[in-house]
Amino acid sequence: MDAQTLTYPSETIQCVPGDYIMTKTEEGAWRVLFVKDLVLLSRLIPLTFPQGIELLEERHMAESQAPAYFREIYLLLADFQGLFSNRNEAIKAVDAGALGNPLRTLCSPIRQFPRTDAFVHTRSRDNDAKTPKD
Repeated sequence: MDAQTLTYPSETIQCVPGDYIMTKTEEGAWRVLFVKDLVLLSRLIPLTFPQGIELLEERHMAESQAPAYFREIYLLLADFQGLFSNRNEAIKAVDAGALGNPLRTLCSPIRQFPRTDAFVHTRSRDNDAKTPKD
């Protein structure tokens, strides 16, 4: 099997599981998201049979164009309830392990996090015990 690497789009942040993404909302508050994983998506085509529905990955269909979401990086993110008035408050909350429990898990394309509107905060390894589990 040939391994192919992917690169982040040049206009986006670069992150790894365990990082925190901080983004500014339209209202000017700061939101914190925890990076749980990096994933690729594959569209599924439902096939209906008398015994039930089976799913086929779109990439196995014979077509001349690339499948939807082909080689696009997505992030599995833990979303927290609190918003912060400035970036430093958000960083302090992350470092103190004071974000609380995640509300939900989101799946978002990396392109949703341009360098101009988001930044990555990596906690020190001393704080690993405070990493959210779900």
